[in-house]
Amino acid sequence: MKTLVTSILISLFAFVFAQDAAYPRTVTDGSGNAVTISAKPKRIAVIDPLWSLEALLSLGVAPVQVGQRSFFADYLGDPLKQWPWLEEALAKAGATPDRINADETNIEGIAKVQPDLIVGHSGWVNDYRDLLDQIAPTISVDTTDARVAITLLGEVLAMEEEAAQVIADWEVRIKNEVEGLVPAGKKVAIIRTDGDGKFASFATPGYGPYDMLTRAGFTVPEELAKAELNYYGTASEFSFERLDVLDEADVIVVLGFSPDFTDTMLEHPLFLRLPAVQAGRVVRVEQGPIAQAFAALSPLNLDIVLPVIKEAAAHAQ
Repeated sequence: MKTLVTSILISLFAFVFAQDAAYPRTVTDGSGNAVTISAKPKRIAVIDPLWSLEALLSLGVAPVQVGQRSFFADYLGDPLKQWPWLEEALAKAGATPDRINADETNIEGIAKVQPDLIVGHSGWVNDYRDLLDQIAPTISVDTTDARVAITLLGEVLAMEEEAAQVIADWEVRIKNEVEGLVPAGKKVAIIRTDGDGKFASFATPGYGPYDMLTRAGFTVPEELAKAELNYYGTASEFSFERLDVLDEADVIVVLGFSPDFTDTMLEHPLFLRLPAVQAGRVVRVEQGPIAQAFAALSPLNLDIVLPVIKEAAAHAQ
């Protein structure tokens, strides 16, 4: 018995020593900043409620604080709740984090939990970096690609092997459950409207809906694939007068932002004349859990978006 206890203590000491030996380390974050981390982070504040939180929880790491968007309450009934798969992951990680409004970056609210690492998407970090760096080393996750975010946080937390395994396991699921659902040669358009008589087309790798639908077998109409990325650098914006660019699409996936905005586009005469529309091959994804899972796709939420992928694939048969 004494020998067993001794062996366990030696193994535990070796593990802790290996973790400590990995620090200090300097990591280049998603926005190109060299960030030095002096010791293994134990109090991580996640200030965006999407990509960064999905990546951290995919690694099974418990944050001490998470950002919440106020509009979540419209769908969850509680401004302090996260999407169901994230609540499940928080519970699995043993996390009971402070919940903070993340409609804007709240410097005072972040400082009060005394984090030793701050993680957030560039939209929450970059304009406030000088202030955030005064609180703790700050990592900007400047991507919508979960693989990139998980790899970055794996490097930050000295969990490179764990990060690689999480991604590998996710890839197996995608290969088994998504790939091959769509016959060759079928084209999809992935769009949404924010109003103002315009719509955006998403046709670049690293964005969840595009990645999953192309992995299923879809391609994107050539004109959409070549269009200028003039919508937040990730999509191409067109006026409703150019709805004809969707003519080649066999299936159209419409991502929700506002039901009223979406209805206006779906009722537009130029939308109604599109071949995919006339054939009834339109998939509408309303704002809420599914749209959020699609936007911040990760190993945690593939089950949430699979029905949408399969619905789009069924329209392509």
